[in-house]
Amino acid sequence: MGLQDWLSAASSAAKSLLSDAADEDNTQGVELSQKDIDFAQNVTSETFTGFPAEKLSDVWIMIPAQEAHAKRVLEQCPNLGMIRFDVCPKHMTDEQFWQI
Repeated sequence: MGLQDWLSAASSAAKSLLSDAADEDNTQGVELSQKDIDFAQNVTSETFTGFPAEKLSDVWIMIPAQEAHAKRVLEQCPNLGMIRFDVCPKHMTDEQFWQI
């Protein structure tokens, strides 16, 4: 698998992390699949810094359900929070991070 294929797969998996959640305001109602958790635990800073910027939208707003899901992922996978701290805002905006 080439780098572009891997990055595309990583992007798809990350997008599934931010899919609509049943409870928009409370992370307790947000369920994560094992696939989501495995992905979040295995990404690295390079997953984000190596992602092609031209594939990111210039205008992107996280909806409340995505925000609840993202918070739940951060609760379950502290590694992702450390990566986020490492790459934002030094290498990308928070919005770009969550798009990936």
